Amino acid sequence: EGRFRLADLDAAAVLGEEITEFMGMPWEVWVPNVQIGPWPTAVPSPEHARHLHSRWSLAAVPPLLASREADWFQFGVLILEVICYRPVLAGRPGREVLADLAAQGPLRVPECSAASRLGEACAVSLQALAGALLSKNASARPGALDSLAALRPCLPAPSRLHEHADRGGDGRAAGRAAEVAEDGEGAGVAG
Repeated sequence: EGRFRLADLDAAAVLGEEITEFMGMPWEVWVPNVQIGPWPTAVPSPEHARHLHSRWSLAAVPPLLASREADWFQFGVLILEVICYRPVLAGRPGREVLADLAAQGPLRVPECSAASRLGEACAVSLQALAGALLSKNASARPGALDSLAALRPCLPAPSRLHEHADRGGDGRAAGRAAEVAEDGEGAGVAG
């Protein structure tokens, strides 16, 4: 059995190395396209957006380095999209999305409720976690242990794992998720 890991949800780069692309395309491709077209489904971290936004100026731009915090932001986007059942920023004009992500104020995201689908405790915990992970301040985003703790209300209780296995599931994934949530193992993050 392997460990659960959050890995590479922003740009493809090794932790601490320079990021030279977004969604597999070099910066040079994105600058003109993002300015004129609607935003795609992917949502960059605010750090990534600030970098892309700053490339439109004539000033020299320092390199953007891959970080765990950018991946945790992406995890927050995934959680919010699960809660809302829709992409967070897709379809808005590219300049508007980048300006929103790069600005100091809170990120404008759709309001939605998942309590009926996920249960009240799970929905509240996921919404709080997503809100914290979507912080524009990278150092304020929770890391692995805090995120795992916030996910606990959404994991099946250990006694319910056997029910899952009885319904045709093998129980390995849910069982391993419960183990990870209990001891914090597998909380590694790759940039």
